[in-house]
Amino acid sequence: MAGSIKFSLCFITFSLLFSLNFVAYEATKFVVGGEQNLWTVTSPAGALNAWAEKERFKIGDMLVFKYDSNTDSVLRVEEGDYKKCIKTKPITEYHDGNSVFPITESGSFFFISGADGHCEKGEKVEVRVLSRKHSAPPPVMAPNGSPAGVPRPVESPESSSSIGSSLGFVGVSYIAGVAALVGIAMWTHVLKTRQYVQMWIKVSIYELKIRRTGSEPRGRRQCNWRMAGQGQGGNQIVTIRENASISLQCPLLNQTNYTIWAVRLKAIFNVHGLWEVIEVSQGAAIDVKKNNTAIAYLYQAMPEDMVLQFAQYGTSKEIWDALKARFVGIERVKKARLQTLRNEFELLRMKDEETIDDFAGKISAIA
Repeated sequence: MAGSIKFSLCFITFSLLFSLNFVAYEATKFVVGGEQNLWTVTSPAGALNAWAEKERFKIGDMLVFKYDSNTDSVLRVEEGDYKKCIKTKPITEYHDGNSVFPITESGSFFFISGADGHCEKGEKVEVRVLSRKHSAPPPVMAPNGSPAGVPRPVESPESSSSIGSSLGFVGVSYIAGVAALVGIAMWTHVLKTRQYVQMWIKVSIYELKIRRTGSEPRGRRQCNWRMAGQGQGGNQIVTIRENASISLQCPLLNQTNYTIWAVRLKAIFNVHGLWEVIEVSQGAAIDVKKNNTAIAYLYQAMPEDMVLQFAQYGTSKEIWDALKARFVGIERVKKARLQTLRNEFELLRMKDEETIDDFAGKISAIA
């Protein structure tokens, strides 16, 4: 994400600099010889070069040669061939009658006519192009306030369209810059959102650690069971994240969850070999240590007010049976409860907004 922001910043910087650079070096189309003389044999012979000396050509400008393609052409040649009017080794040839030469570098460019005898009569021109680091000298002001000796370049209709295209490109560059700014703003918003999410995750993890190590969720109590460790130190009370650990949650008994509470607690007792003190075999001796451990677990899984009510019993079996009698009742109560459950099952209907899992859960609750 940080890389995307850096890319957006580089893009907008490039766009703005390119736009300014494009404005500073606005391209111009120069019709060689001017609209009047064009590319032809002129009188006097040096009229084309006189025209070129008055203009200031820059990189990005274009030279337009207008001539009759049936009788003439344009050849770009080396300086030596230019001076001697040699047409046999041209660098570039033009024959279409409206030839355009784009200026891509500074220096001198030499052009001659491809028609026989035309170069010797003066149909040739040398164009000198300034480098971008050289700016034009300030014009000398005539007494009437107008620049003297520096005539303006002759602009053809193609020149006007070129300028319009240049300005349009500049506009596109500025639009691209604005789009880059919007992109940066959007990425910044996404970055802040990500920071908020990371902060929320850290807080959630912190709360989870507090619940596991200190305070506990309301309505549940955490039981840390002693299990034989695989590492050094023998028996250890550890968390579920460690290799030799089991962390179990003691279900807290209330007025409505006795059935599921009894199932879960019985499973926990079976895991740790404590169920044998609840269901004592006839004639078997009670293990005092296991009995006391089971009592401790039962008290851990009961609300405080209920602990005081069952503190009178001396064994875990007595406490278990007393809880069963209270919440399940004698046989007559069982039958009444069975009839109630049967009625509930017969009246059970699946609602339109319920899912199959929700309805299955209701059936399981009755069972």
